[in-house]
Amino acid sequence: MSRALSLLHNVQRGVIMSLQDFQKLQEDAMKAITDFVKKTPLSAINIEKKGQGWDVSIEVEERKAIPDTQTLIGIYRVSFDAQKKITGYKRIQTRKKGDSRTEEEEE
Repeated sequence: MSRALSLLHNVQRGVIMSLQDFQKLQEDAMKAITDFVKKTPLSAINIEKKGQGWDVSIEVEERKAIPDTQTLIGIYRVSFDAQKKITGYKRIQTRKKGDSRTEEEEE
């Protein structure tokens, strides 16, 4: 099978997505966080294939503080099924903006 046919086959099976599909998944995750958490997302920091679906990690400013390094950042995971429909979301981490350490959420 040629490389192009192999790539097309993987795209059709959902193993590989186009850049536009990644951008749409990111936009959908950021909109979901805005709707569910009622806070404005800062950025998508990870998009990862999980089983038949996808997980997108989004950073959100949880609490603004002065100095800015004390601002609390939450990281949320938005999960999608194979049809790219949202199946859930969860805050998975918090950290201070100026802190390289993270605090894992309880499972």
